[in-house]
Amino acid sequence: IIKKKIQDLRPESREILVVYGMTGIGKSCLINQILQDPSFVELTNRAIFWLNLSQHEDDALQLLFLDQNLRKALLILDDVKCRKIIEAFHCCRMIIITQDKDIVTPSNSIKFYQIVQGFSESESLELFKKSLNTDTLPSEASDIHNLCEGFPMLINMIGSFLHDSKEEALSDNREIWKSIKEELPLLQSYKDEIVFMIRRNEGKLSQIYQTYFHDLAIFPKHVNIKPDILIELWDVSSY
Repeated sequence: IIKKKIQDLRPESREILVVYGMTGIGKSCLINQILQDPSFVELTNRAIFWLNLSQHEDDALQLLFLDQNLRKALLILDDVKCRKIIEAFHCCRMIIITQDKDIVTPSNSIKFYQIVQGFSESESLELFKKSLNTDTLPSEASDIHNLCEGFPMLINMIGSFLHDSKEEALSDNREIWKSIKEELPLLQSYKDEIVFMIRRNEGKLSQIYQTYFHDLAIFPKHVNIKPDILIELWDVSSY
């Protein structure tokens, strides 16, 4: 359905498709997967642009899209949180990926698509298999998918954790699978589950890299921290 909606976006009308849903549900992954189809190369005259701008504007980029050669282009604005971003770049057909559909003013040229479902069981299991480079998984893998309800961000984090614990994950005792399965039901929300898996992944790091991780985690997304400022903040001799 969503692939057809993208194909039907008319460049002359600068139509917009708004893809919205909760954080981590897989909005960006889905759009990226769909756009791998070779048909979009011809449809967009080889002009597909993906920008993650959040609440930031870039005048130079805005001028770029005024080029007449890009009138058939497809522009994807990811993680959009500000209506001004949409207004600034609305010079060709666009896909807006956002958590909040209310930042877009409805009109005849705007279509909405809500993503409410995460990974299927087969997709989750395939991700676990790729993480471990194996063709077989214990029964707990399906149980973990069901406990996560296919929530993509959480499934990806578990896959990363299993990858870093590959030897233990592939052992016959299956303790690592059992521990994840037993602890997930004790958590109250997706946020708690994500924090739980972040801590599990963090625990695989050496002590010094855990320190670096904590240092990096304090910086807001998209903020450009200059090297000379980092030098003041960090003891660079330890690097």
